[in-house]
Amino acid sequence: MTLKSLLIAFVSALVISGSSFAFNHPSSCPDANLIKSTKMALAQTLLRDMYLTYNLSKYGTQNSWLFTMGPIPAESAEKAVAEGNKRLVNLSGNPVPQQDEEEIWACVYNMRDDHTLAVAFQSDSMLSPLKVKHLLNTKH
Repeated sequence: MTLKSLLIAFVSALVISGSSFAFNHPSSCPDANLIKSTKMALAQTLLRDMYLTYNLSKYGTQNSWLFTMGPIPAESAEKAVAEGNKRLVNLSGNPVPQQDEEEIWACVYNMRDDHTLAVAFQSDSMLSPLKVKHLLNTKH
C-alpha cells in the first residue's frame, strides 16, 4: 500500500468512525491562521519513522474538525508533533468545504512543499488517541 493510500485510508477511517450519518454542509472551512495558532497536538504512526500529525478543534467555526498533516518523517510521535508545528508556517489557503463520495466534508489547504498534505475533515465526534491508534492498526 502506498503512503498516500495509507494516509487516505487512515483519515477516512477516523472520520467515518466518528459518525454514522451525513454531516450538514459547513458554512466555511477553518481559517489557516487559526489552525497555525492552535498547533498540532498528536501524532500517529503511518509507517516506521513516518507520522500523521493532527488536532481536533472547532477552529472558530460551528463545526468540529479533524485537521491532519503529513506524512512527517520523525523518530518519535513527540518529534513528529514538533516538526508538524514547524511546518505549519507553510500552511495557506482559503478553501471551500467540499463533500466527497462518502458524504464527508473536507477542506484541502496549500503547503509550500509537494510532499505534505494538509486537510481538515468535519467531525462531530472527537476521537481519543487510543481510538485513533486502534483504527489505524485495523486498517493495516
